[in-house]
Amino acid sequence: ANGFQSVFQAGLTLFQQIVAGDSWGQISIPLIDVAPWTAPFLFFIMMTVSLGVMNLILAVIVERAAEARANDQERKQKHKEEERARNMVGLATLCASMDMDGSGSLSLEEML
Repeated sequence: ANGFQSVFQAGLTLFQQIVAGDSWGQISIPLIDVAPWTAPFLFFIMMTVSLGVMNLILAVIVERAAEARANDQERKQKHKEEERARNMVGLATLCASMDMDGSGSLSLEEML
């Protein structure tokens, strides 16, 4: 465990393991053999970093999915409003064609 001979080397070694993910087994196992009390500490570091990175990745994925959902809902709402406007025009045209006397309103006789 030459990576832990000084405080600087220990910090550099932990940085190398945490940031780059290099040599967890090559460095940690010999260190645990020499100093078994470091096993929980190294395990805690490895799990914290792994879960932290996984949490960040998951947060990005969830955020993208939420944005896509919001965009999809906006698109559906716009499509629904456009369809409603077309239907209103079609209904107005139908009512105008049924209005035989040109009064602007439909009587029961005109609807039948």
